[in-house]
Amino acid sequence: MHKPLTLTIPHKLSEAEVKSRIEGALADVRRRYPAQLTALHTQWASETHLDFSLSALSQSVNGRIDLLPQVLRLEIDLPWALSLLGSGLSSRIRKEAKRLLT
Repeated sequence: MHKPLTLTIPHKLSEAEVKSRIEGALADVRRRYPAQLTALHTQWASETHLDFSLSALSQSVNGRIDLLPQVLRLEIDLPWALSLLGSGLSSRIRKEAKRLLT
């Protein structure tokens, strides 16, 4: 297994607002990509920890989101094929996460 892609995104929002925005983003993904998204499962393990898995375009991804004061920590276990995209994928995810939290 490869080392997870780990990103920390600063924010100035309340825990409730961050959770609400994450839930909205997940609903948006389900709505916008039904043909490409084979599965998207999410489970809040605690008030501040979300486990997720998704399958799209023959690739499966697992990850975790931790809501911390003033920072969101995102870890994604990428399959080998996606891990080759490295910094490009990281930049895109970081950009989208910052947009979500501002």
